[in-house]
Amino acid sequence: MNLFLNFVSYPANAEQLKNKIEFDDMTDMQLLNDSGFVNWTISPNAKEGDLVLFYHTESALENIKKIEEEAKQDEKLYKKLKSHIDLSYDYFDKFGASIFAIGSVGSTPEFDENAFKFETHFKERCFADIDSVYVLKNPIKAEQVKDYINIKNQSSKDAIEREVAKKLLSLIAENNVLSFELMNQLDSFIKN
Repeated sequence: MNLFLNFVSYPANAEQLKNKIEFDDMTDMQLLNDSGFVNWTISPNAKEGDLVLFYHTESALENIKKIEEEAKQDEKLYKKLKSHIDLSYDYFDKFGASIFAIGSVGSTPEFDENAFKFETHFKERCFADIDSVYVLKNPIKAEQVKDYINIKNQSSKDAIEREVAKKLLSLIAENNVLSFELMNQLDSFIKN
């Protein structure tokens, strides 16, 4: 079993956010917070049963601000996006620059050649089902783990080095009340 880190940012411009809302009716952060299951970008190296951490990037805040200013130039567009922008600020306040969720890879990653069809901001074209997405009550700030992982330099394509992964999962388990199933997965990973 491996552990991967998935970066959750924010669309780069108002058009991308509008397309995302029209396609999913919610932002990525809303989707992850409102669903226990997602089909998500993942490393092509991931396998069913691997674990994935979700990290809300620091750059998301810059993008939210930029989109808000851009959308304000078009009253109709701003009205359409405002509630999503406001909620995005709330999510950033709570989860920004943090590992905020964990899930289990539930299917074999598959390449999707149409991943950019709607001008979404995916950086990967490989997708898999992520089961049992659990949003952490106590997110892990990048600052808390800087001594053993530089999150900004971690590639989402590469599994996190095993000893670092054990430290991350131990920290998550120590600071959060997790489901029995998830606790067993973390325990199994840490002990092996």
